[in-house]
Amino acid sequence: LATVLGNLRPWLQRMAPAAAAVVLALLLAAGGGADGQRLVIKNGCYDEPLWVAHMAQADSGPDPQNLKLCPGESHAFFTPNGLAGTRYWAKMRCNSVGDKCEIGESGGPGETCDSQIGCAPPVDTKFEASFGANGVDWVDVSL
Repeated sequence: LATVLGNLRPWLQRMAPAAAAVVLALLLAAGGGADGQRLVIKNGCYDEPLWVAHMAQADSGPDPQNLKLCPGESHAFFTPNGLAGTRYWAKMRCNSVGDKCEIGESGGPGETCDSQIGCAPPVDTKFEASFGANGVDWVDVSL
């Protein structure tokens, strides 16, 4: 799966600039990976930081919300078996704590939307997954 996502990178760079800022790599291993870590998100943007927001079903996921990644930096997210209904998305051009973003301010647990322009900008790239559901990881990438 990591190879498939890697092969999509040139297409993402041409087709979805917001998506190109985030390189998703799934680290799949028997038994759920090291300590439940199957997902690494890397900031592939060379010029600016991004923040990663996420949710698991109707609540925040187990990792910090609005996690800041500087250019080239990555983070391994905690994805234990049974973590279902997750959604991860990049936010860019935010204030110092990852709020009031120009791109990706999509609402969700602990997130606020701009009172004038609302939530979900026209380009909204998400990675969704359920991990270890009956021994299988399910993923969906929206570009």
